[in-house]
Amino acid sequence: MQGSLLEMLDRIYHAFMVLTLFFQPHQAAIHSLHGRSLATQGTSYPKNIQVIMVDDIIVYQYNSATGESSVPKWLNHSEDVLLWREIRSTLRYNQFIMDTAVRLTSERFNQSQDHIYQVHGQCHLNTEDESISGRSLHAYEGKDFVSFDVTSRTWIAVASEAVFYKRKREENNEDLFRLVYHYEIQCIDWLKKLLHLSKEKRKEKGRRNSK
Repeated sequence: MQGSLLEMLDRIYHAFMVLTLFFQPHQAAIHSLHGRSLATQGTSYPKNIQVIMVDDIIVYQYNSATGESSVPKWLNHSEDVLLWREIRSTLRYNQFIMDTAVRLTSERFNQSQDHIYQVHGQCHLNTEDESISGRSLHAYEGKDFVSFDVTSRTWIAVASEAVFYKRKREENNEDLFRLVYHYEIQCIDWLKKLLHLSKEKRKEKGRRNSK
């Protein structure tokens, strides 16, 4: 059981990376900060994965089986490391949110096998007109489950089975404030800083890709 689940999770992890790259906005002026999270719960092996990327460059990775990645070399100043640690701290709390989500959902459906809960959160910045946007998409067992609309501050149950979870999140006003603050302020602030700090890294990657 453990071996097969680990293999499946590794495939999903690599799919995370591919999908994040594939769905980058095509307009040159639009940049994105992507956060992908995965949590599993079962009778034998729980696992958590967190990935943060600015456009197509990895900022932070965490895998409960192997630990977290080190600070990227392009974040080479003390204030850069402080930013990385701030991101890490937020994602550690996110692990708790993810573990709670997969536990509540599997308990709701009275399921005892291994289960997977996924979230893709992202914020976008148009550097020409300074417009911003954000969204959070959730999936359970690989199927669309709920989403959070930042503009309207509402949870949307994509599947009828997800109504209970939508209501659970709506009842928590503190959680709602945290989400809106993250996508409208914190995520955009991180994105702007990381775009500046990764400028040379992105140029270097662009040169390699053009060869």
